[in-house]
Amino acid sequence: SEQASLLKWPANSPARQFQHAGGEELFVLSGELFDEGGRYGPGTWVRNPPGSQYHLGAQRESLVWFKTGHLPLS
Repeated sequence: SEQASLLKWPANSPARQFQHAGGEELFVLSGELFDEGGRYGPGTWVRNPPGSQYHLGAQRESLVWFKTGHLPLS
């Protein structure tokens, strides 16, 4: 099932490991997140496929729309 939420990441959040069996999407509304692939500022949309693993953190306070459990694109 799909679940969506609004997450507030505090400034100087260390990178934490994430993995979602059903995939996930995130949209950065404010601030900036980072992972192994780079930095994601306001207006950035990221879609991670089912089973992906990564480490996500924030240096500035960030507001992120986050959804898990989506179906693969056909």
